[in-house]
Amino acid sequence: MAGEDPNTLEEEELAAKIFENFTRETSTPVSAALSTSWFWTRAPPPSLETADTASQPRDAALQAPPKSPQTPCLLVTVEIERQQREPRIGHQYRYTHWEQFLIRANQPPSIPVSGSKRNAAMPLLQIERITPPAAAAQETQHVLKFDSDEVAYRLLFFRDKDKDTSANTSKSSPHAARIEVWQRQQLANGNPSAPHLVRCIPTDRVHGDVYSDALFGGCAYSATQMAFFYVAEQLQPTHPNPALSDQPHINSLTTKTSPEQNTPWPSYSAFRHIDDYGEQFVGKRAPRLYTLEALLHAAADQPATWRVRALRITGAAPAIADADAADPQCRGDVLVWIARQRRTDVPRGHVYCTNRPSVIVVALLERRPIEESESDADGSALVAHVQVVIGADADAPWYYSRTCPRLHSDALLVWAEAPCDAPHCTAHWIIEAPLLLIDEPKRTLRLGPCRRFLAPNGETWPRFGEWPGGFYPLNPARVLLEGADGCFGSEWIVLNAVVGSRARPVLLDRRTGALAFIGESEHACYQRMDQVLAVKRSWLPEPPTDGEAQPQPHPQRLALDIVVGTSMTLLTAPTIELAARLIKEDAADSGTTRTVQCVSEWCFAPSDQCHRMQWCNTEASLGTVTLGYGAANQAYRIGIASLALSAGGWLSSVSTNPPDRFEAIVVAPNRGALLDAHGRVPLVLVLHGGPHACYLANVWNPGVAVLARLGCVLLLPNYRGSLGQGEARLRSLLGKIGEQDVQECVLSMECALENADFWRWFRGEHQPLGDGGRSDNENDGSGTSSGRWYPQWSAIDRRRVGVVGGSHGGFLGAHLSAVRPSVVRAVVLRNPVVDIATMVSQTDIADWCYHECGIEIGLERGVERSTSDSNDGIGDASASSTPGNIHRVPQLAELERMRLCSPISHADRVRAATLLQIGGQDQRVPCSQGFQWARAIRTQAEALRVLFYPRSNHAIEDSPSFDDAWIQCLAWLLKFLPASNADDADDHVRGSASRPA
Repeated sequence: MAGEDPNTLEEEELAAKIFENFTRETSTPVSAALSTSWFWTRAPPPSLETADTASQPRDAALQAPPKSPQTPCLLVTVEIERQQREPRIGHQYRYTHWEQFLIRANQPPSIPVSGSKRNAAMPLLQIERITPPAAAAQETQHVLKFDSDEVAYRLLFFRDKDKDTSANTSKSSPHAARIEVWQRQQLANGNPSAPHLVRCIPTDRVHGDVYSDALFGGCAYSATQMAFFYVAEQLQPTHPNPALSDQPHINSLTTKTSPEQNTPWPSYSAFRHIDDYGEQFVGKRAPRLYTLEALLHAAADQPATWRVRALRITGAAPAIADADAADPQCRGDVLVWIARQRRTDVPRGHVYCTNRPSVIVVALLERRPIEESESDADGSALVAHVQVVIGADADAPWYYSRTCPRLHSDALLVWAEAPCDAPHCTAHWIIEAPLLLIDEPKRTLRLGPCRRFLAPNGETWPRFGEWPGGFYPLNPARVLLEGADGCFGSEWIVLNAVVGSRARPVLLDRRTGALAFIGESEHACYQRMDQVLAVKRSWLPEPPTDGEAQPQPHPQRLALDIVVGTSMTLLTAPTIELAARLIKEDAADSGTTRTVQCVSEWCFAPSDQCHRMQWCNTEASLGTVTLGYGAANQAYRIGIASLALSAGGWLSSVSTNPPDRFEAIVVAPNRGALLDAHGRVPLVLVLHGGPHACYLANVWNPGVAVLARLGCVLLLPNYRGSLGQGEARLRSLLGKIGEQDVQECVLSMECALENADFWRWFRGEHQPLGDGGRSDNENDGSGTSSGRWYPQWSAIDRRRVGVVGGSHGGFLGAHLSAVRPSVVRAVVLRNPVVDIATMVSQTDIADWCYHECGIEIGLERGVERSTSDSNDGIGDASASSTPGNIHRVPQLAELERMRLCSPISHADRVRAATLLQIGGQDQRVPCSQGFQWARAIRTQAEALRVLFYPRSNHAIEDSPSFDDAWIQCLAWLLKFLPASNADDADDHVRGSASRPA
């Protein structure tokens, strides 16, 4: 019977086993912090001791330097926070563990002078990986942590368990919201020892939850003021409700009641609705800056007093002083943060939206006399006096999105910037400006001339592997690395960028504006790193002599550049990599210009290479990776194909570059668990959302990785409009969703099903291969022989095609099931967009509905425009009494265009078995969208199941909803894309032929 919910208990049991094996083998690093200590010794490397209860490793207790030191050694401790899921019970938790590396800097007999050739016989650095004991890993309960080598304190922020609504902290602290201050004791040789708890400060009566996300969260420290700065939710004041009274009713006005008999009425603010920041920020309405100060006493034996309060901001207009704060950064007395103004003409949704206006505020920290009730014991209080507001210009106020401000050495401010126009994710450029401190007649701060790097060019069509513009993976709010270590000294800025369908660490040369890509000899360390987590330049000390307590700076100004990153693929979880090189800094006669020369090549820490991508050709478009699964290893090939509608499909040469070129990632196993009697495997299209997002071949994706365990071929189209292919291709999708993106997904599917040349290229037979293939083994069981790849399956089964997608990927999946009903057999849609006309009045990003359908409303300019040349009244300023009002009622012509772009317009053609997964707390795509699609296809779909997760948001990432959603997805594909024998395969052909084309 059409539309019934089938029995999938057998498939669910198998899917649960696949998912359990997958989760046990994977964990994801979410952050990394570096700490270093120099010593001179001949002794063997120290080891990591057991961690204490403060989630802090006990640094190795190093012996005193010998009298005749020989080799300088740097002990590098990498503290890593990872995220892990426990199968079966559906628990997701974070834990901290540590890895240590010992770098021995074997100094050459002489350092080459600037401009001379590097000594080829110069000994390289030696790096040893010190394996920590298993007890060093501990589960973390805090939501935010601040730690730095330059600060003697570590802060741990804890959230109130009763008020915790986070989707990924099911195990939270049993205590109230608080800040724990831990202090390290410095030993005689300068190495920090185990910390001890200094103070536990409750914060539930000062502010609400502390922000720990990538958009608003952050913590900074001022060494001159002994103060920390962070972002937390402002407590909303309560006022008596004038409509209610705590007095007795009128018929008992003369009755006297005791206070115990009076029941308090709700306050006025208890019923007041205030807009929050939408998806993933429900209940977050007023992020503000708060400060934690250490007040020292005159008596040295008295401990410091710690106090938490809201930071007082002066010298700025109310629109700046009262704006929402984010991402504070501090160096000395200079405090920088992002200010976001709450505007009625800007949608409330901010996550995944880089086109939200913001400014950067630069302030000087001062202590000023203040009222006794708000002052410290000495009658003063810490004040942030605003000096510069970047972006609050009179001619174009709040028109750009400015994020990620970073204070680097030499009083330099660097940030990322993008226009607030149609695409929700667009290319950013990097801007730097010096901060000029003027002491006379009054201490003030001014912004010097700005320099712009990596400005996007919307008129170019980048080729395969060329720089496409400043596209950054995940959240561009963290484009630049934290603090002063975000640069190598003062000459390089480190970025994690998207280039095509790969993530590539990029070094930006501030002196020339040039980029250093992967593969260049000078920066070959990045060939083994797919993402950079931290960088550091550590200066080499001079060997200590008798009587010296601390080593002195090296007279030749030698230093180690240290890079910590991750090596990963689309299918393998990240592993930590470390590289180092020895450099020398030369100073000019004036003392103002310094040049850096490399003394040694990059040296790497030993690591396990079995799960690293082995690229098989010089163009880096084909690679193999081996995964451990059960008792056997499964080999996969990952390829990045170029396609174009104008070429009719696959482009055999990556040098071919038509304007409509796009890319698709192909993931194929060596052995297929769903192999049928004819040696064919099913094809599953995995469609990303956004639409301005992308899949990356070398970035870990848990959803794709678990789908790959089914043993089917995966196809991931990065259609035009995806990130990393140039600004022109990104904007080409505006006004064409439901048409251009659907056509390119269909083209990718047909190419995988029909094009024999495409699969010859994928097997390595189409073009000569480089040295990246594993040609040393004649046949190692992975299907690779002399750079070629020979899987055990022979073809794709056209009768077994599935589609998986969420959000805009669900939008495309619904379209594909309608436009290709005879091909698509099974569909899994997660919070899909099915009818933009009904979504526009409910979503937290109403501007997305207008822009993507080609209706530009000019929010920031206050003028409505139309991308259509015809005068149909859509987007015309005269058609609305409130130009630029995103909350107005859409016109009938606009609603008609939205409906025509949506898959609901041809829902009657759907025949595929459909699984819908709906989050009840989704603010981005209302849950009514999924239920609307279920009602529209119920009578004609082969099968239909609706899963409703009442506590889940748009991404359905909370536990156990995440686990159940993927288990049900695997079971649905196993049910409707089974490995069939020859007899029932013929029956399936006859059944498919009866479907409408």
